[in-house]
Amino acid sequence: MPATVKLIGAAAAFGTAATMAYTGVLVGASAVQSHDLTDEFAKQDFTDGKGNIIGRAGHNRVRTVTIEAIFTAATEALAKTATVLPAEMFDIVAIAGSGIVAIDGNWNYEGGRYNGQAGQYHRFTLNLWQVVAAAGPTSLAQVA
Repeated sequence: MPATVKLIGAAAAFGTAATMAYTGVLVGASAVQSHDLTDEFAKQDFTDGKGNIIGRAGHNRVRTVTIEAIFTAATEALAKTATVLPAEMFDIVAIAGSGIVAIDGNWNYEGGRYNGQAGQYHRFTLNLWQVVAAAGPTSLAQVA
């Protein structure tokens, strides 16, 4: 956003301000370009003797986030040197500074994609995974 901004009405989140770090990559070596969060869990229907749904339970809640970043440095050669994939499967990747509680925190790396094209900045997409702790299955009354 420009330095001077005037708003009327409601304000909304704009752009990305997150940082990421993992083994071999320090905070500031990359610039997060986008993030895409998914929150999922397994669902089980409760049925009566006639097969009618009378309730539902949820369990095994996990979040996944896809982070797209570019690696930056003082020169293009240094930026290429700074471009490092996580060394291990399920390496811990720390996301910070987004201001979004569901995104900031430690995540496990579960794969990614590096995309370099002529005339474009090289982009790296990290697929990250996080289990959401729960005391057990959650069940609520069905909303009619």
